[in-house]
Amino acid sequence: MKTWNSRSIVAAVATVAFMAAALVLPSSDAGAAASSTCGTNDYCLYKHFDYNDAYSDNKCINYDAPHSDYDVTPDTWFNCSTGATTTDGMDNDLSSLKNRSGTYKLKVFEHDNYLGTQSHFGPGVWDGDLTANAIGDNRMSSFSSCVC
Repeated sequence: MKTWNSRSIVAAVATVAFMAAALVLPSSDAGAAASSTCGTNDYCLYKHFDYNDAYSDNKCINYDAPHSDYDVTPDTWFNCSTGATTTDGMDNDLSSLKNRSGTYKLKVFEHDNYLGTQSHFGPGVWDGDLTANAIGDNRMSSFSSCVC
C-alpha cells in the first residue's frame, strides 16, 4: 500500500489546482487585441448594418486574426469615430462584419462556448447584413478562428 508524504500531497494539490484553472480560464483574452481601427488582417465586428455607415452611434470592435472568444458577454463595443470604449455590451448585438484576414476563417456562434447555430466567413469576406445568414442579426455570443 502506498503511503503519502507531505511532498506528494503538495504536488497532487498543485496539479489539481493547475488543471482546474485551465478548465475555468478562457482560451483567449477577448480584450487582448481589441481596438476601434479595422486594420489589415483583422476581424472587424459592427453593431449595425452596413458597417455602421448610417448610424450616429457607430460601434465596432476589431481583433487581430486569429482570435477566438468563447463568451462575448463581458465584452463591450468601441466608438469607431473616437476610439473610446463604451458600456454597450456585444452579446447578441452583431449586425455586420468584415473578415480582413488573408488566412483565417471566422466562425460566429449563437451561444457561448462555440455552441448553437453558426455561420462561417472565409478570408476576405465582408457581410453588411447578417440577417440572411444562419447566425442571423443580433445573435452572436461567441466566435472562433480556424484555417479550415
